[in-house]
Amino acid sequence: MRRNYFFGIVAAVALFSAAVMAQSTPKAIPFDVDTIIVPAASPLKFKSFDKEEITARFAGRAILSGTYHYGLNETADDWSVTLVLDPASRALLPYWRNRPGDGTIWIDNEADFVRAVIPPTMIDALRKKKSGSITGHVSIVADDYKAAIVCDAPDYSVHFVGIAATSVAALNKEPAEFGC
Repeated sequence: MRRNYFFGIVAAVALFSAAVMAQSTPKAIPFDVDTIIVPAASPLKFKSFDKEEITARFAGRAILSGTYHYGLNETADDWSVTLVLDPASRALLPYWRNRPGDGTIWIDNEADFVRAVIPPTMIDALRKKKSGSITGHVSIVADDYKAAIVCDAPDYSVHFVGIAATSVAALNKEPAEFGC
């Protein structure tokens, strides 16, 4: 009887360990162009892949924290905003294995983000100067995460849903840097 009890405990511990290991192992999703790695702790689930646009889409919401940069994007001749993720937020998001990027993501609905996060007086001051940028730290709720490859480089973006937390923004003399 004790022997069966012992083997039952060993089996339960083994199953529990296997379940924990499965949850801590990242998921790899291979495509012709590269492989997407979905961290085990990610709240996002793979939704679809568009071969033409080389874009993987994910469902789910995440709270992402980082430093935003808002300024004139000279390449696009328009105002743009990016978010450079903190390491903890970056660790939640899927990424291309061979093109992990630097932790910078684009906000798809920039106007909504800017209205919610940046004080209008700062935006007016920046636009009058037509030079410089605005930066600040923010935590946002985001969904509709996309991982694309553009110009053979990683391109990550999210849809801004709302603010989770924000700090004071700063107006900088230096323009924001946006690249291809």
